[in-house]
Amino acid sequence: MVSRIVLGIPLRIAVASFSHETCTFVPVKTTYDMFKDFIVRGNAIFEHAKTYPNYIRGFMKVAEEEGAELVGILVAGQTSATGYSGWITLDAFDRIVGEILDGLKNSGPFDGVLLALHGAMA
Repeated sequence: MVSRIVLGIPLRIAVASFSHETCTFVPVKTTYDMFKDFIVRGNAIFEHAKTYPNYIRGFMKVAEEEGAELVGILVAGQTSATGYSGWITLDAFDRIVGEILDGLKNSGPFDGVLLALHGAMA
């Protein structure tokens, strides 16, 4: 099989991000509903990424330099004004990871996946 790079076809790379800073002293658990206002889906993640310093901006810069096509999947992050909250529930974790996996299945195939992961997700 000849690679896409040799054929001059741009690499197609999925991009997703999931971050959560856990503060174990916060007594309230972090639920999926607490993420709702901080989830961006699809290619809208790239416009969103332009609004603050983050890993995805770095992905975008290199992709442009290398001629790769980025496909936005999902960004889920900061759940409070402080940037941290309590332990994340298994339901919240599973739902967000499930959305990322569904996005990969539904938007593929891909030559690669870039994941921007951050936090002490306890």
